[in-house]
Amino acid sequence: MTRLPDKTPGERMRRISRQLSSWYQGKTGRVLADEARLLVRQWLAGSFGYYAVELSVCNHERSWLEGGKVRSCFCLGVEHGDVLADFDNLPIDSESLDLVLAYHVLEFSAAPYQFLREVERVLIPEGKFILVSFNPFGLQGLRNMLIPSDEAPWCAKCYPTYRIRDWLGVLGFDVQKVCYLSAPFASLRPSAQFFRTFNKYVPWVSSLTAVYTCKRVSSMKPVGVAWRPSLLRNRAMQPTTFRR
Repeated sequence: MTRLPDKTPGERMRRISRQLSSWYQGKTGRVLADEARLLVRQWLAGSFGYYAVELSVCNHERSWLEGGKVRSCFCLGVEHGDVLADFDNLPIDSESLDLVLAYHVLEFSAAPYQFLREVERVLIPEGKFILVSFNPFGLQGLRNMLIPSDEAPWCAKCYPTYRIRDWLGVLGFDVQKVCYLSAPFASLRPSAQFFRTFNKYVPWVSSLTAVYTCKRVSSMKPVGVAWRPSLLRNRAMQPTTFRR
């Protein structure tokens, strides 16, 4: 049966949300979700604030922000969540959030840089931003390049870490931590010394990339008093050239 093309970007995101949620119910998806959830909770242990939002394309049984030290949390998605909205136009006031967690939003967004601009807009100065996405050099990312597909998660447009760093740097974020999750061959027997060494020294081929950033505070530079040439007492300024 031939699938009808998506008419609007909203329909595309809702289709991807259903497909990605179904994929995460499998064995590989559960392993990725467990490792990512554990890392996010470790980072949230040092985060404080009043308001936080979780932006996620796929549906989770429990919010990843539970157990943190942020007072009020909610989930925003296109198919599931407390609020249904578009990621490129967040229905949130500017500089109103202390923490934003984005899970598989950047690589499925039709306008990734616009999405990051929206995150920068809603965060307060010194606000925290956690971004989790597929790694283009991991097994999932390589399959995306070798076998193109319009089904999630294989239709994701993955971005390398250096590209994400550049985008965040332009928007005024300081990248504080970068972690790679679900190393390949990690499920093999502990006696496989070669694969353990491979995962230790080549972590950038892992399946997921997690980035922890902080929004910088724009410092104000005092402007000095404008210099004005002073006239000598009882004398006039003399021209340097004369016209004949």
